[in-house]
Amino acid sequence: MADFAQELFPNLEVIRNNAMVDARNYRVNCDKFRDVLGYETKTSVLDGMRELKEAIESGRISDPDQDQHSNFKAIRGLSIN
Repeated sequence: MADFAQELFPNLEVIRNNAMVDARNYRVNCDKFRDVLGYETKTSVLDGMRELKEAIESGRISDPDQDQHSNFKAIRGLSIN
């Protein structure tokens, strides 16, 4: 993700902490979504990031720090019994 962000924001400095490397593999194969459910993605991660950047720069998203734009904040606000 940092590499994608750096592609969109060339002046972004990415600092990697090699002492805390996560050895897990986050590559996802979505063939089963396609084969079983007939679902295929239409937008790549990089294209989605480009859309978000454009929405923020154009003012369609005026404050990206609002809770409504944060999955973490939305989940944290749920009351689960």
